[in-house]
Amino acid sequence: MSMIRGLSLFGLCMAFVVIALGAWTRLVDAGLGCPDWPGCYGFVVFPTSEADVLLAEQRYPQFPYEIDKAIPEVVHRYFAAFLGLIAIALTVTAFKYKLPAENQTNYRIFAIFYMLPRYFWVPYGELKTTSDYCHGPPFWRLHYIELIFLFIFNLS
Repeated sequence: MSMIRGLSLFGLCMAFVVIALGAWTRLVDAGLGCPDWPGCYGFVVFPTSEADVLLAEQRYPQFPYEIDKAIPEVVHRYFAAFLGLIAIALTVTAFKYKLPAENQTNYRIFAIFYMLPRYFWVPYGELKTTSDYCHGPPFWRLHYIELIFLFIFNLS
């Protein structure tokens, strides 16, 4: 049980980091620092060499490459992906290990409800990157709902 609490607390801290990185990404206007998804100009990480930058600009001529915008975008994506791995680990842990009877159902329900949003955040991230549909403040607030949920769970 202490492993689940520790992992969920770590997930809570990572959620704060992901939200802060998302804010940084928006503040430096790097929300579309990488025009494709999940990569960045067709690369796993942002292009750094001159040849890679030229290739990136050939692949996406309508999006001029700016490393100052690509870095925050890629960093935010990878931290968010790591948070998704924490959610998977929490779900597996909640179902794999025997927990005290009074907490077993609660942790499993939490794990399911913590994992379910991952199925929406990934397409949501792609939608935000590839279209202008989800750039309004109501959509940004969805992250805060998850953070509040994690915080309440860690208090209980």
